Amino acid sequence: MTRANYGALAAKIRTIYGTRLRLEDFRRMTAMHSVAEVLDYLRQQGSWAPASGTITASRPGRAATEHALREQTLEEFVRISNFVPREDRLLLDFPVRQAELDWILANLRRLSMPHIRTQFPLPSRFLTHSKMDYRALETCADYDGLMAAARRSIYYPALLHLRPEDPRELPNYAIAESLLNSVYFSFTEKLIRGSYTGTVREQLLHALGIQVDLLNISHILRLKQYFPQETNYLPALYPFNYRLRPDQINALCAAPTVDDVFARLADTAYAGEFTGQRATDVEEYCRRALVRNYRRLLLNGEPSVCTAVAFLHLRALELQALIRVIESVNYGVPCNEEFLSLVGQ
Repeated sequence: MTRANYGALAAKIRTIYGTRLRLEDFRRMTAMHSVAEVLDYLRQQGSWAPASGTITASRPGRAATEHALREQTLEEFVRISNFVPREDRLLLDFPVRQAELDWILANLRRLSMPHIRTQFPLPSRFLTHSKMDYRALETCADYDGLMAAARRSIYYPALLHLRPEDPRELPNYAIAESLLNSVYFSFTEKLIRGSYTGTVREQLLHALGIQVDLLNISHILRLKQYFPQETNYLPALYPFNYRLRPDQINALCAAPTVDDVFARLADTAYAGEFTGQRATDVEEYCRRALVRNYRRLLLNGEPSVCTAVAFLHLRALELQALIRVIESVNYGVPCNEEFLSLVGQ
């Protein structure tokens, strides 16, 4: 696709992004007394009107509401995907790979705890982008059935590696989750390195690399806080890095306490970024870093596939913020405004 054509797509995407919910909208919604009130408000907002308009129940449930909103973002992905060139579609299919990962993990939980409900169905147009057999996945009765359903996905080799010797058993969920997430990030990194050059490659690798580094820092801090007796941290981390050198990751893992981890971060490229942070705040910091980075790509970067990637990530983060508001209203609990403020800038 030429720069001019990507310019047209970028202009359209930036216009859509301009209709996003702002902090004032989030504040109004958190002050409401029911999910129905929130939906009435969203129907008046162009950004989320399509999803809120599909819910007609007088007392809409939280789960159904969240599903309708999430379904809208998937439909938006399908429409944007139709406007990018064929050579960029595999990269832009990252929501498909994320959905496959989510469904595999959800059904792994279902197999271990049958009373747990699996996820809501995905839009049919979205499913055409996936090679996974979702019907077989949600009805499988054992791990071999789960593997068979995911045979054509990027996750199959890892699932095969995780297969217990006893077919009646299931792999350790935490190990499976970490390994499958590593597959997702590794696939994306190899795709970027093999398919892109120049500024586009640099921007994509920067966005992915910062995300992986921050997730690894977050995992180390969480383990230090909740499992201080643990000594082998590496299986829980993603096995590649961007600005964190391997020796720095090892030093963070060897730090005896949470405070020592923060102190050793001063010797990394993230020095100063975590000043004054608590371990419980780090995940929020990671989200803030992602929002800032993707917003910069979307609004200030040259029109390219990066524009579409950044918009889809920002839309997903806006959805997270909106779901927090809905849960706050539904359960009558306070909602952390800091993340809402960042998303709603």
